[in-house]
Amino acid sequence: MSRLLIDCQNGISSDMLLSALIDLGAPIDLIQNQIDFYFPDKNLEIKVDESNSYGIRGLRLKTEYNNKLKTISRWENLKKSFEASNIKLSIKNNIIKVYELLAEAESAVHGCKLEEVHFHEVGSCETIANIIGVCTAIDYFDFHEIYSMYPPAGSGNIKTSHGFISIPSPVVLQLSKQNNIKLKSVDSNCSGELTTPSGLALISVISDVFNQPNELDIKNLGTGLGSKDFGFPNILRVIEINYEIKGKIDEQILISQETWIDDSSCEDIAVFIDELRKAGAIDVVSSSIQMKKGRHGLNIKAITTQKFAANLRNVWFQKSSTLAVREYRFTRFTLPRRMGICKTNFGEVRVKQSIRPDGSFRYKPEHEDLKRLSLENNNPLEIIRSDFYMNIENFISHEDWTY
Repeated sequence: MSRLLIDCQNGISSDMLLSALIDLGAPIDLIQNQIDFYFPDKNLEIKVDESNSYGIRGLRLKTEYNNKLKTISRWENLKKSFEASNIKLSIKNNIIKVYELLAEAESAVHGCKLEEVHFHEVGSCETIANIIGVCTAIDYFDFHEIYSMYPPAGSGNIKTSHGFISIPSPVVLQLSKQNNIKLKSVDSNCSGELTTPSGLALISVISDVFNQPNELDIKNLGTGLGSKDFGFPNILRVIEINYEIKGKIDEQILISQETWIDDSSCEDIAVFIDELRKAGAIDVVSSSIQMKKGRHGLNIKAITTQKFAANLRNVWFQKSSTLAVREYRFTRFTLPRRMGICKTNFGEVRVKQSIRPDGSFRYKPEHEDLKRLSLENNNPLEIIRSDFYMNIENFISHEDWTY
């Protein structure tokens, strides 16, 4: 199992990311196959050429297509065309997520409704193929976790369908804001569009953490080259990192957010906690406290990942009565686990299997299954549980280990 680090500190675009993933080992035939599902007449083909940028070797993407190929600029129609295609469902879902982010950003920039959004550059055949390709490659590798460095802001101006605009472009700025992704300042001499909307939207969807892992046990490297000359290496690197789960304790940096509330009903709090979970909370707990003036209140605490911390902040302030939220980072250590099935004399039981640091296994049966078998067989829970542990050698799992 591997992690991926996207090193986009020199810049990012959809074609650079795709060529880097192909250089890492993503099969170009597999990518072309998914592209053909969207362009069924097979009139768009991607190729890569080995080249260099200021002495740094990598792959540069080249797209060949029929000039008569029609593009769909309206977001509503583009989404329908993706949904109607035979692209693999998991890949299709990520493609739609990328374009939904772009549509939301375009809607905010132009002050129009989502259904009125028309794409220009990001709606081109090349960009559509690039985004299909990146999502296909990510699906192929199935990384345990994807890290990304913060991309550069760039500087200067660029000609668009709306005329000359300053860099970062309005859509890039909006994507940065709505997805809480920082743009790294660059030297004033580095003029040009270093981060494109399609590139930023892609890493917004596929990345789990915007940071660098604590250690890099490098398994493989891929380098993608951009087509422009900025006066320095126009490269994007993807770094595959060895990640051995079995018997290893995983260290995760998580976010804890909490507040005290004494002016909401129990019913309102229940709805609010559900909203926190929907927004990305790993878990939410509450406990009774006594607040000022002797009033009874609740201490509500949610834990989440760095990726969803901003989402939860919005929920706290939009969906509850609190005026402030306390937040801090902490480290969580977890054991690898996976789900499976164990056949007993009374029926099948779902089981969570984990590995202790010494390599020994621990099995935890799903209580709901034990309860069901107890009722179905008219036997007490202790009999069902005892039979489960006597038949633990029948445990089977087809899942990979996760944390």
